[in-house]
Amino acid sequence: MPPILRYLLGTFIVATLASSVCMQVKYRITSRHLEVRLFGICLRRIALDDIRYISKHRSGRGELWWNTLFPTKRILVIRRRTGWCRNFIITPKDRYVFKAQLKQAMRESAANTTHS
Repeated sequence: MPPILRYLLGTFIVATLASSVCMQVKYRITSRHLEVRLFGICLRRIALDDIRYISKHRSGRGELWWNTLFPTKRILVIRRRTGWCRNFIITPKDRYVFKAQLKQAMRESAANTTHS
């Protein structure tokens, strides 16, 4: 097999594996955190009380946690109160439904912390 063909085949295999792993990233809202999971393992966690606001518009750089190859209409920016990188960018399947669920969880989390 010629070296250029091996190179192209290897590049194709690596790109296919990378894109399939990217599409396995899932987002989960718990009672206290927003979690980013890959194959059920929590990779990143943000406390709900650390979220300042949620938007669909990007402003500057951010921590990217995409689960799609074409994120244009799915981007949801979560602005944190603390941390080095305050913009946390995810791409849920339906960003408006996910945003509503996240806001509801934030209200419930705030209510639980004030009553405790």
